[in-house]
Amino acid sequence: MRQLYRFLLRIKFWQFVLLFFVVNTSLNFILGLMPFTDYSNPEAEATHSFWGLFIMGVILAPIWETLACQTVPVGVFPIIFKNWQLGNFKIRHYTWPLIVFSAFQFAVIHPYHWSYMVMTFIGGLSLAFAYHVARKRRYGGFVAVATIHASHNLMKMTLEIIETFVQ
Repeated sequence: MRQLYRFLLRIKFWQFVLLFFVVNTSLNFILGLMPFTDYSNPEAEATHSFWGLFIMGVILAPIWETLACQTVPVGVFPIIFKNWQLGNFKIRHYTWPLIVFSAFQFAVIHPYHWSYMVMTFIGGLSLAFAYHVARKRRYGGFVAVATIHASHNLMKMTLEIIETFVQ
């Protein structure tokens, strides 16, 4: 794990974003093969135009969700509670519980279907870990994770548009 962490700290920004984009997309694809999945959100699709969905899904949602689900739990909580102790352990020893909490929070704000929540929990783990690693780098976690999330949503929208034209 330490070698992976060091590797992630050394690679360039675009390589970091691309790597986590591929990880999230692969996880999404694998989980999407499960027979019980239902990822549709007919309310959003019926009430928004293409540009409305684009602005919400590719610009606003990644910014808001990165702020609420990765920046606050993984980035801000350790700063606020850096001297706070729980038993013999300081809060900085709770990185993984904060990452899991972040992923849980990410899943809860995507309540379309229970299987979609499972998928977003797993993707949320990846995004929270990416945030944790990226905030140790010069460019910070917010920009990296928002870019990964926006790229992922853009790819999903593009595939849905292609699928619509093929049918």
